[in-house]
Amino acid sequence: MSLIFTFCMILANWYYIPADSPFVPAEVESIDLNLREDELAVTFLPLTNGEATLIQNGQGEHILVNTGHQDTEEELKRVLKLYKVSQISTIILTSPEEGYVGNLNMLVEFYDVKQVITSKSIAEKIETIKTGSNEIQDIGIHLWTQGTKQKLVQNLEAEVLFDGASKDEGLDLSFTYKSSRFLILTSMTEESNRTLTKYDLSNVNIVKIPQFAMENSINEKLLRHMDPQLAVIFQSKHIAPHQDILKLLQDIWLDVHYTKMHGILTIKFTPTNYEIISISKSEE
Repeated sequence: MSLIFTFCMILANWYYIPADSPFVPAEVESIDLNLREDELAVTFLPLTNGEATLIQNGQGEHILVNTGHQDTEEELKRVLKLYKVSQISTIILTSPEEGYVGNLNMLVEFYDVKQVITSKSIAEKIETIKTGSNEIQDIGIHLWTQGTKQKLVQNLEAEVLFDGASKDEGLDLSFTYKSSRFLILTSMTEESNRTLTKYDLSNVNIVKIPQFAMENSINEKLLRHMDPQLAVIFQSKHIAPHQDILKLLQDIWLDVHYTKMHGILTIKFTPTNYEIISISKSEE
Protein backbone atom coordinates (compact mmCIF):
# COMPACT_ATOMS: atom_id res chain seq x y z
CA MET A 1 0.00 0.00 0.00
CA SER A 2 1.19 3.50 -0.75
CA LEU A 3 -0.34 5.42 2.15
CA ILE A 4 2.21 7.83 3.58
CA PHE A 5 2.74 7.89 7.34
CA THR A 6 3.23 11.14 9.22
CA PHE A 7 5.20 10.57 12.39
CA CYS A 8 5.07 13.24 15.04
CA MET A 9 5.46 13.65 18.78
CA ILE A 10 2.63 15.01 20.86
CA LEU A 11 3.02 18.76 21.40
CA ALA A 12 6.07 18.53 19.10
CA ASN A 13 8.24 17.56 22.07
CA TRP A 14 9.97 14.47 23.49
CA TYR A 15 9.14 13.57 27.06
CA TYR A 16 10.81 11.38 29.64
CA ILE A 17 8.57 8.72 31.16
CA PRO A 18 9.80 7.79 34.64
CA ALA A 19 10.18 4.15 35.60
CA ASP A 20 7.40 4.24 38.19
CA SER A 21 4.97 5.67 35.64
CA PRO A 22 4.67 3.16 32.79
CA PHE A 23 3.27 5.52 30.20
CA VAL A 24 2.19 8.93 31.55
CA PRO A 25 4.84 11.60 30.91
CA ALA A 26 5.67 13.69 33.96
CA GLU A 27 5.56 16.95 31.97
CA VAL A 28 2.17 16.32 30.33
CA GLU A 29 -1.01 16.98 32.29
CA SER A 30 -3.37 16.45 29.37
CA ILE A 31 -3.40 15.80 25.65
CA ASP A 32 -5.59 17.74 23.26
CA LEU A 33 -5.75 16.04 19.88
CA ASN A 34 -7.62 19.01 18.40
CA LEU A 35 -10.00 16.75 16.52
CA ARG A 36 -12.17 18.39 13.89
CA GLU A 37 -15.70 17.15 13.30
CA ASP A 38 -14.51 14.97 10.43
CA GLU A 39 -11.61 13.36 12.33
CA LEU A 40 -11.24 10.31 14.56
CA ALA A 41 -8.52 9.23 17.00
CA VAL A 42 -7.71 5.67 18.06
CA THR A 43 -5.31 5.28 21.00
CA PHE A 44 -3.78 1.96 21.99
CA LEU A 45 -3.27 2.31 25.74
CA PRO A 46 0.03 0.90 27.04
CA LEU A 47 -1.28 -0.72 30.19
CA THR A 48 1.18 -3.03 31.93
CA ASN A 49 -1.30 -5.89 31.73
CA GLY A 50 -4.08 -6.34 29.20
CA GLU A 51 -5.76 -4.60 26.30
CA ALA A 52 -7.64 -1.32 26.06
CA THR A 53 -8.18 0.82 22.95
CA LEU A 54 -9.72 4.29 23.14
CA ILE A 55 -11.71 5.70 20.21
CA GLN A 56 -12.57 9.43 20.18
CA ASN A 57 -14.20 11.71 17.63
CA GLY A 58 -14.54 15.43 17.06
CA GLN A 59 -17.96 15.50 18.75
CA GLY A 60 -16.46 14.48 22.08
CA GLU A 61 -17.71 10.88 22.06
CA HIS A 62 -15.58 8.15 23.63
CA ILE A 63 -15.60 4.39 23.01
CA LEU A 64 -13.38 1.87 24.78
CA VAL A 65 -12.58 -1.51 23.25
CA ASN A 66 -11.68 -3.78 26.20
CA THR A 67 -10.72 -2.50 29.64
CA GLY A 68 -7.38 -4.03 30.64
CA HIS A 69 -6.64 -6.23 33.67
CA GLN A 70 -8.02 -5.22 37.05
CA ASP A 71 -4.52 -4.62 38.40
CA THR A 72 -4.15 -1.73 35.92
CA GLU A 73 -7.11 0.25 37.29
CA GLU A 74 -5.06 3.26 38.38
CA GLU A 75 -3.06 3.24 35.14
CA LEU A 76 -6.27 3.27 33.12
CA LYS A 77 -7.72 6.14 35.14
CA ARG A 78 -4.57 8.19 34.61
CA VAL A 79 -4.41 7.72 30.86
CA LEU A 80 -8.13 8.45 30.47
CA LYS A 81 -7.58 11.66 32.41
CA LEU A 82 -4.63 12.43 30.15
CA TYR A 83 -6.97 12.24 27.15
CA LYS A 84 -9.69 14.24 28.94
CA VAL A 85 -12.11 11.31 29.14
CA SER A 86 -14.71 11.63 31.89
CA GLN A 87 -17.58 9.81 30.16
CA ILE A 88 -17.57 6.68 27.98
CA SER A 89 -20.57 6.07 25.77
CA THR A 90 -19.73 2.50 24.76
CA ILE A 91 -17.51 -0.33 25.97
CA ILE A 92 -16.87 -3.20 23.54
CA LEU A 93 -15.55 -6.47 24.97
CA THR A 94 -13.85 -8.91 22.62
CA SER A 95 -12.90 -11.61 25.16
CA PRO A 96 -14.08 -12.75 28.62
CA GLU A 97 -10.50 -13.06 29.92
CA GLU A 98 -9.38 -10.86 32.81
CA GLY A 99 -6.92 -8.94 30.67
CA TYR A 100 -9.82 -7.64 28.59
CA VAL A 101 -12.65 -7.13 31.12
CA GLY A 102 -10.88 -6.51 34.44
CA ASN A 103 -11.85 -2.84 34.80
CA LEU A 104 -15.43 -3.13 33.56
CA ASN A 105 -17.05 -2.57 36.96
CA MET A 106 -14.93 0.47 37.72
CA LEU A 107 -15.62 2.08 34.35
CA VAL A 108 -19.37 1.54 34.56
CA GLU A 109 -19.40 3.02 38.06
CA PHE A 110 -17.31 6.12 37.40
CA TYR A 111 -17.51 6.92 33.67
CA ASP A 112 -21.26 7.06 32.98
CA VAL A 113 -21.15 4.18 30.50
CA LYS A 114 -24.30 3.98 28.38
CA GLN A 115 -23.89 0.54 26.82
CA VAL A 116 -21.71 -2.55 26.75
CA ILE A 117 -21.34 -4.50 23.51
CA THR A 118 -20.03 -8.05 23.34
CA SER A 119 -21.06 -11.50 22.09
CA LYS A 120 -23.46 -13.94 23.73
CA SER A 121 -20.72 -16.43 24.54
CA ILE A 122 -18.51 -13.74 26.10
CA ALA A 123 -21.38 -12.25 28.12
CA GLU A 124 -22.19 -15.68 29.53
CA LYS A 125 -18.65 -15.94 30.91
CA ILE A 126 -18.35 -12.48 32.49
CA GLU A 127 -19.49 -12.70 36.08
CA THR A 128 -20.37 -9.01 36.30
CA ILE A 129 -22.80 -9.30 33.40
CA LYS A 130 -24.16 -12.72 34.39
CA THR A 131 -25.12 -11.59 37.90
CA GLY A 132 -26.42 -8.19 36.85
CA SER A 133 -24.35 -6.38 39.46
CA ASN A 134 -25.40 -2.95 40.67
CA GLU A 135 -22.98 -1.26 38.27
CA ILE A 136 -24.19 -3.20 35.22
CA GLN A 137 -27.92 -3.63 35.66
CA ASP A 138 -28.88 -0.07 34.69
CA ILE A 139 -27.08 0.02 31.34
CA GLY A 140 -27.75 -1.65 28.02
CA ILE A 141 -26.03 -4.93 27.11
CA HIS A 142 -25.99 -5.49 23.35
CA LEU A 143 -24.91 -8.75 21.75
CA TRP A 144 -23.12 -8.87 18.41
CA THR A 145 -22.74 -11.90 16.17
CA GLN A 146 -20.70 -12.60 13.06
CA GLY A 147 -21.88 -10.33 10.28
CA THR A 148 -23.18 -7.59 12.58
CA LYS A 149 -22.55 -4.13 11.17
CA GLN A 150 -23.20 -1.04 13.24
CA LYS A 151 -22.47 2.66 13.02
CA LEU A 152 -20.89 3.62 16.35
CA VAL A 153 -20.26 7.34 15.85
CA GLN A 154 -20.31 9.61 12.81
CA ASN A 155 -18.62 7.89 9.85
CA LEU A 156 -17.31 4.99 11.97
CA GLU A 157 -18.74 1.57 11.16
CA ALA A 158 -17.90 -1.60 13.06
CA GLU A 159 -18.31 -5.07 11.60
CA VAL A 160 -17.97 -8.45 13.33
CA LEU A 161 -15.77 -10.60 11.11
CA PHE A 162 -15.69 -13.59 13.45
CA ASP A 163 -17.58 -14.53 16.61
CA GLY A 164 -16.00 -17.55 18.29
CA ALA A 165 -16.82 -19.34 21.52
CA SER A 166 -13.97 -21.84 21.71
CA LYS A 167 -10.65 -21.47 23.52
CA ASP A 168 -8.51 -18.65 22.06
CA GLU A 169 -11.52 -17.19 20.25
CA GLY A 170 -13.65 -14.10 20.71
CA LEU A 171 -14.84 -11.17 18.62
CA ASP A 172 -12.70 -10.14 15.66
CA LEU A 173 -13.69 -6.65 14.62
CA SER A 174 -13.23 -4.39 11.62
CA PHE A 175 -13.56 -0.62 12.00
CA THR A 176 -13.91 1.56 8.92
CA TYR A 177 -13.60 5.34 9.04
CA LYS A 178 -14.00 6.96 5.63
CA SER A 179 -10.97 5.79 3.61
CA SER A 180 -9.17 4.03 6.49
CA ARG A 181 -9.70 0.66 8.13
CA PHE A 182 -8.26 -1.04 11.19
CA LEU A 183 -8.79 -4.46 12.74
CA ILE A 184 -8.88 -5.52 16.37
CA LEU A 185 -8.30 -9.26 16.34
CA THR A 186 -8.80 -11.60 19.30
CA SER A 187 -9.05 -15.12 17.87
CA MET A 188 -6.11 -17.31 16.91
CA THR A 189 -7.63 -20.61 15.78
CA GLU A 190 -7.63 -22.30 12.38
CA GLU A 191 -11.36 -21.64 12.10
CA SER A 192 -10.96 -17.91 12.73
CA ASN A 193 -8.09 -17.68 10.25
CA ARG A 194 -10.11 -19.45 7.56
CA THR A 195 -13.06 -17.17 8.16
CA LEU A 196 -11.03 -13.98 8.08
CA THR A 197 -9.31 -14.85 4.81
CA LYS A 198 -12.72 -15.07 3.13
CA TYR A 199 -13.17 -11.31 3.57
CA ASP A 200 -11.65 -8.66 1.34
CA LEU A 201 -9.16 -7.11 3.76
CA SER A 202 -6.92 -5.47 1.17
CA ASN A 203 -7.74 -1.98 2.48
CA VAL A 204 -6.73 -2.68 6.09
CA ASN A 205 -4.16 -0.15 7.32
CA ILE A 206 -3.62 -1.25 10.92
CA VAL A 207 -4.07 -4.55 12.74
CA LYS A 208 -4.01 -5.29 16.45
CA ILE A 209 -2.34 -8.69 16.78
CA PRO A 210 -4.42 -11.19 18.81
CA GLN A 211 -3.47 -12.78 22.14
CA PHE A 212 -0.47 -10.53 22.88
CA ALA A 213 1.40 -12.02 19.89
CA MET A 214 1.84 -15.36 21.61
CA GLU A 215 2.98 -18.36 19.58
CA ASN A 216 0.68 -19.09 16.60
CA SER A 217 -1.39 -15.98 17.33
CA ILE A 218 -1.44 -15.05 13.64
CA ASN A 219 -0.16 -16.68 10.46
CA GLU A 220 1.60 -15.43 7.37
CA LYS A 221 -1.28 -16.22 5.04
CA LEU A 222 -3.67 -13.96 6.95
CA LEU A 223 -1.13 -11.15 7.27
CA ARG A 224 -0.35 -11.20 3.56
CA HIS A 225 -4.07 -11.35 2.80
CA MET A 226 -4.46 -8.07 4.71
CA ASP A 227 -1.14 -6.41 3.81
CA PRO A 228 -1.42 -3.73 6.53
CA GLN A 229 1.22 -1.10 7.26
CA LEU A 230 1.23 -1.23 11.06
CA ALA A 231 0.81 -3.97 13.67
CA VAL A 232 0.07 -3.25 17.34
CA ILE A 233 0.93 -5.64 20.17
CA PHE A 234 -0.40 -5.17 23.69
CA GLN A 235 1.44 -6.17 26.86
CA SER A 236 0.61 -9.04 29.21
CA LYS A 237 2.37 -9.91 32.46
CA HIS A 238 2.11 -13.60 31.60
CA ILE A 239 2.64 -13.69 27.81
CA ALA A 240 5.61 -12.32 25.89
CA PRO A 241 5.49 -11.80 22.12
CA HIS A 242 6.80 -14.94 20.49
CA GLN A 243 9.98 -14.60 18.48
CA ASP A 244 8.44 -16.39 15.50
CA ILE A 245 5.63 -13.83 15.37
CA LEU A 246 8.04 -10.91 15.65
CA LYS A 247 10.19 -12.38 12.88
CA LEU A 248 7.13 -12.90 10.70
CA LEU A 249 6.11 -9.27 11.12
CA GLN A 250 9.65 -8.19 10.29
CA ASP A 251 9.90 -10.45 7.26
CA ILE A 252 6.81 -8.92 5.66
CA TRP A 253 8.04 -5.39 6.37
CA LEU A 254 5.40 -4.42 8.90
CA ASP A 255 5.99 -1.55 11.29
CA VAL A 256 5.37 -2.87 14.80
CA HIS A 257 4.30 -0.92 17.86
CA TYR A 258 4.73 -2.91 21.09
CA THR A 259 3.11 -0.94 23.92
CA LYS A 260 5.58 -2.26 26.52
CA MET A 261 8.51 -0.78 24.63
CA HIS A 262 7.04 2.12 22.68
CA GLY A 263 4.49 3.72 25.02
CA ILE A 264 1.35 5.54 23.92
CA LEU A 265 0.23 5.29 20.30
CA THR A 266 -2.56 7.42 18.84
CA ILE A 267 -3.71 7.12 15.24
CA LYS A 268 -5.43 10.29 14.08
CA PHE A 269 -7.67 9.63 11.09
CA THR A 270 -8.69 12.35 8.64
CA PRO A 271 -11.13 11.90 5.74
CA THR A 272 -8.29 10.94 3.38
CA ASN A 273 -5.31 9.83 5.46
CA TYR A 274 -4.00 9.25 8.95
CA GLU A 275 -1.04 10.21 11.07
CA ILE A 276 0.74 8.42 13.88
CA ILE A 277 1.21 10.32 17.12
CA SER A 278 3.35 8.76 19.83
CA ILE A 279 4.81 9.37 23.24
CA SER A 280 7.80 7.10 23.48
CA LYS A 281 9.61 5.78 26.50
CA SER A 282 13.13 7.03 27.07
CA GLU A 283 16.05 4.83 26.26
CA GLU A 284 17.56 3.18 29.32
